[in-house]
Order: sequence, then C-alpha cells, then structure tokens
Amino acid sequence: MKKLNTCSYGFTLIEMVVVILVLSILAATAVARIADTSTQTRLASLKSFKGTLFSVANMAKGMCLSDVQCNIDETNGNTSTTIDGHRIYFHYGYPVGWLGGTDADGAGSLQQLIDSGKFRIDAGQSSTTQAVYLMEGAPDHTQCKLIYSLAPSNNAAVLSIQTITSGC
Repeated sequence: MKKLNTCSYGFTLIEMVVVILVLSILAATAVARIADTSTQTRLASLKSFKGTLFSVANMAKGMCLSDVQCNIDETNGNTSTTIDGHRIYFHYGYPVGWLGGTDADGAGSLQQLIDSGKFRIDAGQSSTTQAVYLMEGAPDHTQCKLIYSLAPSNNAAVLSIQTITSGC
C-alpha cells in the first residue's frame, strides 16, 4: 500500500492573514511616527531659536555694559550703542524688543542682531519691551510662537523668553 504524503509545503490562509495584519499594524505605527517628526522638528526649531535669542540678548547686554557711552539712565533705563554697524537701543541693559510700527524693519531693536530664519516678528503684538516671533509653516502659527519680554524690576530688567507650542 502506498503511503500518502501528509506534509504540505505552503501557507494556510489563516497564516497569511495574520502576517498581513501584523505588517499593517507596523506600517500604521511607522506612518504615525513619520507624521509626528514634523511637529518634533518645529518644537526643536523653537527651542533652538529661544536659545539664540537668549544668547544674543545677553551678549548685547555685555557689549552695552562694556561701552562707556552706553550709560543706562536710572530713571527710564533707556540707552543705545552701535553693534555690528547697527544702532541698537536698550531697555535697562537688554536690547529692546521692537521699535516702530507694523511696517518697520526692526531697526534699532533685537531684530537687527539675529537671523530669524523661519520666524517672523509680529509687529502688531510687539513693543519696546516685547517681541513676538511667529513660526512660519506651523499649522497654527499664532500658537507656535516665542515671546521675548523685558520687565523692569528695581532699576534693572528681567529677561523672559516664553514659548507657546500648542499650535506646532
């Protein structure tokens, strides 16, 4: 009598469905991570720009303090000095946030000392003691921003740089 060969050399339908299901789950996870990298990139860019603003403001303050003509008036804290060929105005030792109206180019303010890259200043929300930078390309650029502000305190200024990341 002939012995029947009971070994099969293929995949069952159930095995194939399970493999396709596992691959689908892995693909969905990978797509979610790839889509999230643009948000992570914007957050990293915002954090980097915050560090840049902090460094530039402190270096400018040091240059103002080392310049004998950059004498801070104790009554209003306003003064100026020339940095890299630009006349920069200070408020209690830190560069002012913004000078001029909505059409100004930022002459005399912190804007003259930085390369803002993908950030643009919102002149409508900015003033001498504050500069609001919005990130271009963010889903909601009004909620993906950085706020540079100077608060007077005992004839000095307290520098604050705040990030808003809910719209990134």
